[in-house]
Amino acid sequence: MKKIFILIFAIFTINIASAQWQAIPINYNYWINSLATDSNKVLMSTMKGIHLSSNFGINWTLVDSSSNAKYLNGFVFKGDSIFAFSHLGVFLSTNNASGWTAMNNGLTNVFVRALEKEGNNLYAGTSSGEIFKSNNNASSWTNINTGFTNTYINDLLIDGNNFLAATNRGVYLSTNNGINWNQINSGLTDTNVSVLTKSGNNILAGTYAGKIYSTSNNGITWNLVLSQNNSLGGWLTSSFATIADTVYAAVTFIGVFRSTDNGNTWLFTNQGMLDSVNCLTIAGNDVLAGTWHGLCKHTFADFWKKYSITTISSPITGGTTTGGGIYTIYHPCTV
Repeated sequence: MKKIFILIFAIFTINIASAQWQAIPINYNYWINSLATDSNKVLMSTMKGIHLSSNFGINWTLVDSSSNAKYLNGFVFKGDSIFAFSHLGVFLSTNNASGWTAMNNGLTNVFVRALEKEGNNLYAGTSSGEIFKSNNNASSWTNINTGFTNTYINDLLIDGNNFLAATNRGVYLSTNNGINWNQINSGLTDTNVSVLTKSGNNILAGTYAGKIYSTSNNGITWNLVLSQNNSLGGWLTSSFATIADTVYAAVTFIGVFRSTDNGNTWLFTNQGMLDSVNCLTIAGNDVLAGTWHGLCKHTFADFWKKYSITTISSPITGGTTTGGGIYTIYHPCTV
């Protein structure tokens, strides 16, 4: 599911009733484009490269600063392999993200916007609406899809035998492993869909207008469950993170929302946050959020607290300048 990349350089002030944004001291002020977690391991892609934490985001090391490692769209963990994807294609690492090999054989469009795994297979969605499949750890790719017209793939979700694709023309469903796709947009009044996730029996779809829709019948009908008064057209549901019945959703310029009933109702979970959020992931009992300018943290009681970093390879302490960050929500038993 995903990590949207929008290069919007702006200065803004947000003041929303019931959630007061606050300045957060930090020295690590880099744009964070994507986050991914596997057990205690967390990967983060920034404008400086790829950073690795082996203890749920407490300590970080810059493991790759090459040009190909910057502004990645996301990561997928598959056994001992880690896959990264970007506008340059798919990359494979077998040494904890320290070195990467391009794996683009068969990709007629290397601008990969979504990557998912299912069993031994990998599925890649591109900016030209193609779905590619690999059954050999990305050594080669085969274009498998029919049914897309003038679309680009923003996200992929695999739910058992159902494959779903978020596109600029709505949501598509495949029930035969991605070979044939049908549009499933009944009730989806905003069809520019950015991200997908599953929570309980519900599938949630976030849009480029900051809306969230829910379906409990595999997309036969969609219901609007969260909407912003988006007269400026600049808000985006950038990321979901789910743990048990709880779902977190990041909406750029607005903040983070939380649902504790599989996405049916939502609470604004934002007090103390300063920055706009690009990506979310679950790390242990925490939720990590990557922002426009770096790293910070949040308590489970709806207050985002300082998570200062002096250097990316040092423990997360200190920090003196104002900025954004990675934020972490701790469960009550850990504070």
